[in-house]
Amino acid sequence: NDKGFHGNAVLAAAPLLAPAMIRLDEHGHWFNADTDQPRVGGRCAVIATVPVGGAAVVVVSVHLESRSDGAYRARQVEDLLACVDGYAGDLPVIIGGDLNTGNATGGDFEHEPLFSVAAAAGYDRHGGALDRMTLRSSRLSPEPPRAYKLDWFLTRGLAVGESRVVDAVGPDGTPLSDHEMIVVEIAGLAGETAAQQHDLVMPEAY
Repeated sequence: NDKGFHGNAVLAAAPLLAPAMIRLDEHGHWFNADTDQPRVGGRCAVIATVPVGGAAVVVVSVHLESRSDGAYRARQVEDLLACVDGYAGDLPVIIGGDLNTGNATGGDFEHEPLFSVAAAAGYDRHGGALDRMTLRSSRLSPEPPRAYKLDWFLTRGLAVGESRVVDAVGPDGTPLSDHEMIVVEIAGLAGETAAQQHDLVMPEAY
């Protein structure tokens, strides 16, 4: 484990159409042998279109920067949403991942301006109960976790039924990650998106 590969993935039971990567790293400090965690690659997002029940839904997996402040992450979200708009057009979108919210404020995620950026672009946030944190102890980090809520879904044009946090442990209680799993249940398309769906075209390339 001399080198770690830095990236994201989208897994789906349905075909992934027009998959692409969006780079968010401006400085490449992770891709540097002088850091304490040298990695191959940098912050990015993976985007694809998935056919779900006859509808086209754009899915995005993202990991925002931890070694920065909220203003930096807000700029990352602005860049990400601009790229998503260019890819998705009017298609419904679900973005999920580690947004590293609260890293510069001792866990106070509500002071992250990225949520306002996303809301202004028409996105709702989902992360289970607001008092349910998403860091957990793991085999690599056995110490008690910090009270941070880092992981979220952002959705546009989708009717969300429920979101929740699930303990990331195996049947025998073994930790599977240093983050809990977050789940969002999509009930269908929302409002104008549902009315427009018959006119929407799936992206063929990006």
